[in-house]
Amino acid sequence: MPGGTTHDAVTFLVAAPVFAATFVLTREIPMSVLVTVAFLFGGIMFGPDLDTLSKQYSRWGPFRFLWFPYQKFFPHRSRWSHGLIFGAFLRVVYFTGAATLATFIAAYAIASYLGGDLPRIAEFLEA
Repeated sequence: MPGGTTHDAVTFLVAAPVFAATFVLTREIPMSVLVTVAFLFGGIMFGPDLDTLSKQYSRWGPFRFLWFPYQKFFPHRSRWSHGLIFGAFLRVVYFTGAATLATFIAAYAIASYLGGDLPRIAEFLEA
C-alpha cells in the first residue's frame, strides 16, 4: 500500500487527464477547471490515510477534530477506509455528516448564547 506522498503524487499526475476528459465532454474551460480543482481538493484533503495521524489528517488544521471519530471507528488500511470506490464514498458521507453535526452544534451554541431562537434539527436539514 503506498504512503501519503504517493497518494498525493498520483492525484497530481491524474489531474491533467481529468482536465482533458472534462474538456472533451463539456468543451468548456471553466467547467474543466472547476472539475479539476474539485478533483485535486478531494484527492488531497480526503485521502485514504485520514484514519491515522497522517499528512492528510494534519492538512485539516483546526478542523482535524472532525476526523477523530473516523480514526477510532475504522481500522487503518481496512477495506472501509482504503477501498477505491467505497472508501472514498464513505469518507465523503462521513465528512458531510460530521460537518453538519458540527455546524448544528455551533449554531445551537451561538443561538443559546445570544438568547435567540434555538434551531431545530428538522429546520437545519431543510436548508
